[in-house]
Amino acid sequence: MFSKRIHAALIPAFLLLPAFLAPGLPAAAQTDPGDGWEDPGEDPLRHAMVREVDGTVLLAGSGEAETLGRGFPLGEGDVVESHGRGILQLGDGTLVAFGPGTRLRLEQLFAGEPGERATRLVLEAGRVRLRRATRGEAVLEVATGAGEVRLADGARGDFTLDADPGRPTVLRVHQGRATFQNTRGSERIFAGERLTVYGPSDTLDRVSTASAYGGDAFDGWADEALVVRLGESAGRVPAPLRYYADDLDRDGTWIQVENTWCWRPLRVEVGWRPYLHGRWGAFRGGLTWISAEPWGYVTHHHGRWGWSPAYGWYWIPGAAYSPAWVAWGSEGGWLGWAPLGRHGHPTVWASGPCWNVVAFRDAGSRDLYRHLHADPRVLRAFAEPRPGPRPWYAGRLVMDRGEWRDPDRFRHVLAHPDVARARAEAWGRRVGAPVPYRPQEPPPSGAYRPEPVRPPFQPRAEAPVPRSPRPWPIRQPEARPSEPPRAPGFRPVEPPRAPETRPVGRPSEPPREPQGQPVPRPVEPRRDPAPRPAEPPRPPVNPGPRVQPPRPAEPPRREEPRREEGGKPWHHPERRERS
Repeated sequence: MFSKRIHAALIPAFLLLPAFLAPGLPAAAQTDPGDGWEDPGEDPLRHAMVREVDGTVLLAGSGEAETLGRGFPLGEGDVVESHGRGILQLGDGTLVAFGPGTRLRLEQLFAGEPGERATRLVLEAGRVRLRRATRGEAVLEVATGAGEVRLADGARGDFTLDADPGRPTVLRVHQGRATFQNTRGSERIFAGERLTVYGPSDTLDRVSTASAYGGDAFDGWADEALVVRLGESAGRVPAPLRYYADDLDRDGTWIQVENTWCWRPLRVEVGWRPYLHGRWGAFRGGLTWISAEPWGYVTHHHGRWGWSPAYGWYWIPGAAYSPAWVAWGSEGGWLGWAPLGRHGHPTVWASGPCWNVVAFRDAGSRDLYRHLHADPRVLRAFAEPRPGPRPWYAGRLVMDRGEWRDPDRFRHVLAHPDVARARAEAWGRRVGAPVPYRPQEPPPSGAYRPEPVRPPFQPRAEAPVPRSPRPWPIRQPEARPSEPPRAPGFRPVEPPRAPETRPVGRPSEPPREPQGQPVPRPVEPRRDPAPRPAEPPRPPVNPGPRVQPPRPAEPPRREEPRREEGGKPWHHPERRERS
């Protein structure tokens, strides 16, 4: 009886043992059951990327000014304030170059339903050069204080727009055509023309011929920089990412993993893992990873990551956009994030930790790599499996800058995954679900065309037996009443038929002679040619020597002695001795 009481008392203590052994386990591990919820992501066309930056360029529409760099993601409502120059890349291949003193607001990015989409940029000040060399997927508008420039859906165009406060708005079209409209009407401007507008109610009649040699340094730089590059990666990634994938050609190679084309980075150091070089930023769509690697925009905002002993880390392409496809976790005062794999779980790395861990107070640092924690015990606490609910949260973390800067508030948001999910779902309803895309279309002429995917090798004993199509039944002809029934496959042998003689020609025509025989012709008499008269005999040719007449003798020449500079005659030394 006493032993039964001890056994009954030890059972509750044994069940509570994991809670005492892991006192730092966050509340997320106790409340997140892992019910299969997954962030669907966003439409990739609803975001833009900073392609190139030369000088200081700031993001001024998000409260705090952020310094923009290559690969920085931009969304609707962001304002680009430039003190240098740079290029923005849109999802349909449109490139937007901006110069110094430019303030450009992204009001809409491919908003609306497919087939009725619109992209609207607002040029508050400065100059932009816009080039759309491909068939765009939306109506493109650039608004100014004097009116707006419009490119129709599917139309190509290349134009420069200057709109400084207190000065006239000038539109120059380099290729294609553009429509400028304001309160007085609209006017089409063709390639090689220039339009000057002094206000929103000004008439659109100041159209002149633009000089091809009237550009400045910005125009020359934009002509060389606004180039759409399509290489091998354009045929491997989903169609909405083909214009972002040119960076993958220089820094990696494509491999096949589980019948899927995957990209493998090559220029990385030993111990590298995804989401290692860069920083976090708090924006409207959630905590966004800002990669320091030139190819980081595509690989860290689209698709997933995998690891294998043969290839190491490889990127699995995907179309949907997310601020970061990572799993979040915490342990005491430490914050960790790991790349999500193919099935929505943190990627398992056999040779080291896949988790990046920093202290909560250092999560907002611009140099996270310097603050990464390398203690194996802490990393093992994130990587090792635990009983019960999963100790990590997979999805975006939507929070304001106050929660992001305060470690306690940040830890509180991460500890309540139900709140994080509710915020993520509310953001998804606001921006809309990602649009399913049709299969990848063949790249344009000149681009790399991928090879067809080959099935993996299988032994003959395990390979499935191909099913041969069932042959169609052959219908046998029905037997005639006077003939006995024929066996299947029986063919009667018919005797050879004699050639029939047919009358040649019609009855009313005279009989024709058979063709193919020579027709006799009368022999015409030929006259013999008359004999030629005999030629008179020619005298014989004398083969003797030919005598030329003698030439008259010339008198001998008398040489005058040479004179030196002093005026005395000069005599050859041999002649002196003889004399």
